[in-house]
Amino acid sequence: MKESIKSVTSFFNTSRMLKEYTQKLYMPALEQHIRFSNDDFKLAKEFAGWVKLLKENWDSIKIHVKLDQDITGVKNAEEEIGVQAEIYLPGIGPDSILPEVVFARLKDGKIANIRRYDMKLIKEVQKDTYLYSVKFKIEDRGEYGINVRVTPNNPLMPHKNYLMGLVKYPQ
Repeated sequence: MKESIKSVTSFFNTSRMLKEYTQKLYMPALEQHIRFSNDDFKLAKEFAGWVKLLKENWDSIKIHVKLDQDITGVKNAEEEIGVQAEIYLPGIGPDSILPEVVFARLKDGKIANIRRYDMKLIKEVQKDTYLYSVKFKIEDRGEYGINVRVTPNNPLMPHKNYLMGLVKYPQ
């Protein structure tokens, strides 16, 4: 035990922690602050407008999932799954979202492993309705659950989950 403490103490210390926090959190936050405050806060106002638009329209998003095949029952390894989704985005536009398939391996009725796959925009089907698609292979034989979700997407977001509560699943 003493040897373990002795060998890792030089790595787990306050100086290393402060350096890591500065590089990963404080400096990016400062850079974002500078970007947002330039030009009389023009970028910050644009971002705030985008957030407002998203919040006003988020509950109107509709997701219709289409599977190439039935995924109930046991699936074999290397089996390919194709998923398409028509997503209605009233006033939001396709650049403001990140649609993805959430694919979960089930074991005894519980989630054992989750994978996600980004969907690609195929075309606009009709006004404000877009078709997205993805194909992927199953890695291991077993039972699976699948769904499509939509999350906000903007390069100015500090991270993907910035807008808490704005994750949309089909109803």
